Amino acid sequence: MCWNYACGYFDAEDSKEARMENRKVWNAQRTIAYKNGTYSRDGGVMDVVTDDAPQFVKDYNDI
Repeated sequence: MCWNYACGYFDAEDSKEARMENRKVWNAQRTIAYKNGTYSRDGGVMDVVTDDAPQFVKDYNDI
């Protein structure tokens, strides 16, 4: 089974070890955020979708 954080779009490194390393990084960031009481937001929807954007971005933006 492939979870959204395990097999993302354009996943260049898709191995058990790489996914575990990503989880460690994300867990460390969540711990820092919890201790500081602040949570940063990441990304969002593109204001302007260019022609070279991936198809899933174009599809999502059309909703």
